[in-house]
Formats: sequence, C-alpha cells, structure tokens
Amino acid sequence: MDITLQQVHAVRIANLTISVGQISMVIESDDEVLAWFDATGCLRWGPQFLTGVPRVEFGVAKEVLKSDKIGCAYLDVRAWKYRPFSAADRSYLEDIVQHHEDNRTIAPLSFYRKHFVSVVRHATRETHRALAALISGRSDRKGLTYQIVKAAIRLSFFATQYFEFLFTKLRRDVSLQDGQFVLISHGVDRKKSTVRAIENQKLKTGYIVYDVIPVVRPDLCQHSLTDAFTSWLLRANDEKSHIFSISQGTNIDLYNWLKQMGRNPDNNGFDAIPLTGMGLSPVGEQQEIEGVDQPFVIFVSTFNPRKNHDLIIEVWAKLGAKIGNENLPQLVLIGREKPGRPVVHALDSARSRGVNILMTGSVSEDQLRWAYRHCLFTVFPSSYEGWGLGASESLAFGKIVAHTNNAQLTEAAQNLMPTAPERDVHAWVSLMEKLVMDEKYREKLEKKIKAKYSHGEESDFAEGVVKQLQELGADLADQN
Repeated sequence: MDITLQQVHAVRIANLTISVGQISMVIESDDEVLAWFDATGCLRWGPQFLTGVPRVEFGVAKEVLKSDKIGCAYLDVRAWKYRPFSAADRSYLEDIVQHHEDNRTIAPLSFYRKHFVSVVRHATRETHRALAALISGRSDRKGLTYQIVKAAIRLSFFATQYFEFLFTKLRRDVSLQDGQFVLISHGVDRKKSTVRAIENQKLKTGYIVYDVIPVVRPDLCQHSLTDAFTSWLLRANDEKSHIFSISQGTNIDLYNWLKQMGRNPDNNGFDAIPLTGMGLSPVGEQQEIEGVDQPFVIFVSTFNPRKNHDLIIEVWAKLGAKIGNENLPQLVLIGREKPGRPVVHALDSARSRGVNILMTGSVSEDQLRWAYRHCLFTVFPSSYEGWGLGASESLAFGKIVAHTNNAQLTEAAQNLMPTAPERDVHAWVSLMEKLVMDEKYREKLEKKIKAKYSHGEESDFAEGVVKQLQELGADLADQN
C-alpha cells in the first residue's frame, strides 16, 4: 500500500467519493501493476486540440486507463523520479480524454478550476497561455491585459509548485519501485530529468518512437534536436530498451542507423505497430469551415519546414498559370502554428497572381471532418514522416491523397496512391494537373481505395501497445 497526500476537494477510495476539505488522503495499491505508462506528456498537453503525436499518446492513455495491469505514472522533474498517479491525476486524465471524445477544442475555465491541483503540477508554458486567454477574454493571445494575466498565472503557479515541492519533503515518498518497467512516450529530454529518474530508480525502459527524422534526415531539423535525438536513441540502445515504432519504415531506419553508429540493435526488442486506424474518425458531426470555396483541395498538417507548404503553394501558382486560375480548385491549408518566412513569401507571391489559397489555422474535429468529406482530394508533400497520419486519415475518408514517394508515407497509404519525388516542382505540377483535370482518373483511384484500402480501428495501435506492455511486465515479474 502506498499513502499519498494531495490537495484535492474530493477523492475516490475503494469506489467511494468523500469530501474532506483541501487536504485528502488517497490510498492506492499497485500490487497488481505489471508495468507503467508514462502519461506525463498527456497531462502537460491537457485539453488542447489534438494533433499528430498527442493524438497517439492519448489513444494509448485511453487504453491504459481501462487496464488493471498497467498503471499511469508521471515524471516528477523536481525530484527526478517517476511517481504513480494520485486519484486527482487519474481524474484529470480521464476528464481530458473525455474532453477530446466530445470533440471540443477549447476547454472552459471551469475545467481548469475542477482540476486545479493537477493543472498546476503539470502545467507548461502553453497551459499558462491557454488560461491567460480564457481569463482575459483575448483568444488572439495579444494585448496588455493578456500579458499581465499570463505573468500573474506564471508567478502563482511557480509559487504553488514550490510549495508542493517543499510539502513532498515532509511526507512519505511515493514513487515507482526500483526495477519496474515503464513505457516512455518519446524519450527526448533536454534537461535530463528522465535519464536521472531511470538511473535513480533502476527502471527497465520501453520507448514509443514516432520518427527518427533528426538522425536520418538532420538536414530537416535544428542541430540541437539532432544532438538530443542522437543521445536519446543511443541511450535507449545501451539500456536494452524495448522499441515500439509506429511504422515498419521507422523501425528499419532506426535499426540501420544504430548499426551505422557502431551499436548492436539486436540488444533491443523491436515492435512495429502501424497507426493504420489512428486519426480522425469518419463517423461524427460536421461543421462547414468559413471561407472555403468549392471545389477545394486540402493539406492537413502543422507548419514545419519539412512539410513543404511552400512547395505546394508554388505548385498551385504554377498550375494556375498553366490551366487558368478559373479551373484551379481552392487550396486549403489546415494546421496549427504560424507559417515560416518561406511559406509567407510563397503565399504572398501566389495570391498576387490571383491564386485562391486559404489558411484556416486550427479547426475543430467537426470542421476537419467536413473538410475531408467535401474536398476534391488531399495532398501530403512532406519530405519525411514517422507514419503520415494525414495520408491514412485521407484514405479512411475514401479520399485520394497525393504524397511524396518516401517509405513511411507509402506504407501509410498502403502503396495505393499517386506519388511525386521530394520537392520536385515539375513532377508535382504534372501530378496535380492530372488529378484536377482528369475526373475519370480520380474516380479510378477512389474505387481503388474502396476496394483495397484496409482501415483498422482507432484503438488498434493502443491495444497493441498495451498488450505487449502487459507481456513485457509479466516476463519481468517472472524473472524477479
């Protein structure tokens, strides 16, 4: 039995809920837990709009919450230890998962009030920004009021976190037992807190590897990220970790890179669990996106240099000059974050020539579902991916996706879709012209998707991870 003190209003003990004021006692047993899932990333992401990696992490967390053999843990960066969830943390994660299930993009202030202790404990700078926007009423996150509120939130959160750190020194220490197995979702840690926790607690490790872009294609990343990935992946190999990759292509690239680095990758366990069924469900409500004109083509991705938004904008401008802007579908760029200078420059140039391009920013899941349903086709010209969620998501909706001819995107599209070489403007213009102008060609590809595309369930990846995690934990328990 572990005894933990937490600042919560109500706690669940043996399925009973009791109110005991601001300080409560939570009694939880981890006697039956075979392994742990590091859900730190989920708690830090919170109820924000899900994209890429967070969507996968929350899928795994959802399955873990159903299991009585796998526990949820978080990294205490101040103590350099992994700790099991308190009842408050579990409630927070359950409500975040439910929030995403309900297809909401912005959590109300009441959500943060309900889970105040867990919000403070796991807050990031993005948490501060989201709360400041809600409290100040400035959804654009600009203005003096917003800045003042954000500064006040950061100061108050820092003070509360410091108080909790001192409080932990006065209570019985609760952390994972030495030698237990923990699955870490993405192990890059610039501050080395994860490394210290693993060493302090002598943990057995597994990692979900979403991509190996920084080491296989360092030209697409900052040097600091390449250094961080190199350190992490070499350490994972030296720890004899179990690797869960999201595609066979990522598995192969990692294996070959480790050999090139003079390591023996056979020391690791490797599992490739494809993300085929992961992504936005085609079933659900739809909401039209303001400003979208029919017909239109979509590119769904965050703005990142390797995604090549500037390329597809240039391609659209050249295609408009070739076939006439009146015959050119609107290009709709759907994604969070701000575009870089190359994208802004390409966009200004294209619009000056009368090309119809819309940037939507973040959209709700209902709006994204509408976009997939009503678009002519989709594009995904990324230079490199760990999987390519935009490709498999398109096919799940029965939509054509034209993508770069790299291994991971081809795997995600099950080798069914037309491709073009990386950043080859001429080839992309030719491919887009055929897709835009040749209706029979599009119909042929759509029939091909319907006949041959194998769409798994959204839970397939998470269930595969949890099943393997239980087996690894059981094996470790037998050894001990």
